[in-house]
Amino acid sequence: MNPEISIIMPVYNSEAYLKPCLDSIFAQSFTDYQLICVNDGSTDNSLAVLESYKKDHDNMEIYSQNNLYAGVARNLGMRKALGNYLLFLDADDTFSPDFFKEMYEKITETQADICVCGVNQLDAATGELSYNPRYLKKKYLPKNSVFCKDDIPDYIFHFTSVTPWNKMFSASFIKEQKLEFQPLRRTNDLYFVTMAFACAGKITTIDKPLVNYRVGHGSNLQANNSDTPLLFAEALKALKASLQERGLFRQLEIGFVNTALHHCIYNLSSQKSPSAYSTVYTALKESLFEEFLISTHKEEDFYVKSLYGEYENIMKYPCHEYLFYKMKQQKEKISTQKQTIDKLKTENTALKKQAKDAEIQKKKTAADSKKPFSFFRPTK
Repeated sequence: MNPEISIIMPVYNSEAYLKPCLDSIFAQSFTDYQLICVNDGSTDNSLAVLESYKKDHDNMEIYSQNNLYAGVARNLGMRKALGNYLLFLDADDTFSPDFFKEMYEKITETQADICVCGVNQLDAATGELSYNPRYLKKKYLPKNSVFCKDDIPDYIFHFTSVTPWNKMFSASFIKEQKLEFQPLRRTNDLYFVTMAFACAGKITTIDKPLVNYRVGHGSNLQANNSDTPLLFAEALKALKASLQERGLFRQLEIGFVNTALHHCIYNLSSQKSPSAYSTVYTALKESLFEEFLISTHKEEDFYVKSLYGEYENIMKYPCHEYLFYKMKQQKEKISTQKQTIDKLKTENTALKKQAKDAEIQKKKTAADSKKPFSFFRPTK
C-alpha cells in the first residue's frame, strides 16, 4: 500500500544540522509517510549520516546526483514519490512533532490542493525560536478558511513566502498542472510555488508555527547570492510567461508586479560584491522594471510603499548616487535610533531615581513606625 505523504528533501553539505532534522522527522506523530532524501553531490559526511539512519528506517530512500541544486533534486524526488500528498523539506530545519499530522488532517478535511502553516525562526547560534509572521500574513487572507485566487487575486502571491517547506501539496494537483521546480541554482522554488497558488482551486492554512527554519548559519544559497545575481529574473520571466500562457496574467497582474518588485529589491539589497550589485542595478534600471511591468503601474497598485519608493529612486539616480542616498538614509536611521536609545536611557535613569527615593521613603516610614509613641506633651 502506498504511503499517504511523500517527504522530499534535498541534502547538500548539511552534516552539521542533518541529525536534528532527521530526528524531528522520525519523531513525528504521523507515521504513514515515505522519506525521499536526494544527496545533491555533498562533499561532507551528509551521505554517511543518511545511510546510518536508513539502516533503522524502512520508509527512507536515498538517491544521489551530481551537484545540480535543490530544484533538480526535488524533481527527482517527485518522480520517486508514491504518496497522495507532498512535502518539500530542507535538511537544516526541524519540525514540530505534529507537523505531518496537522497538515495532513487539514488538507484532507478541506480537500484542498495546498495547505500552508506558520513558521518559527531557529537561531543557529543560540538555538532560540521566534515566530516570523512573513510566512503567514493574516492581513492578506480572506475570512473564509478555504480560498483561491478568485478570493484574493491581488494578494494570492503575497500571503506567504515562495518557500515550499511550510506547504503541503496534493500530488494529483501537482501532476495535473504539470508543475516542476526550475533547474536553477537559486530561486528555483519561486516559479513552482507561485504557479501552484495561481492554479489551485482550494488553499487552506494552519495558523500555527509547525516548521523551525534555521537562520544565521550562512550555508544556504541565499548567502551566496552574488555568485548568480540575476537568476531571480529568470524565475520571474518564466512565471510571467506561464501565467500568460494559461490565461491567468490579467487577473493576477497586480499580484505579479508586487511579487516582481519585492524580488527585484530584495535581490539587489542582498548582493555581497560591488560587481554583482552593479549588475543587478543596471538590469533593473535598463530592462527588468519595464519587462515586469513595474514601470507601467502607479504607486497605488503597490501595497508595500517603501518598495515602490526604492523603485522610484533607482530610476531617478545612477548607481553611485543611489548608494549615497541609501548611506544618508541609513545614517538618519542610526541617528534616530540613537536619539531613541538616549531618551530611553534618560527615562530609565529617572525611573531608577524614583525607585531609589521610594525605597528611602519606605525605610524612613518603617523606622518612624518603630519609635515609641508618647502621650505626654513636651514641656516648654
